[in-house]
Amino acid sequence: MFEKQKNILVMGASKPGNMGQIIANAFIDQGNNVIISGRSNQKL
Repeated sequence: MFEKQKNILVMGASKPGNMGQIIANAFIDQGNNVIISGRSNQKL
């Protein structure tokens, strides 16, 4: 998707299997740096 490595912030990735985690994993698989955030600190 991207030509060079990017830094990406994904918000709403605190619950396993939710859309935020799916998106974050897709960007990670492409070799990007990903920062995730969510409301529940323990689940991150």
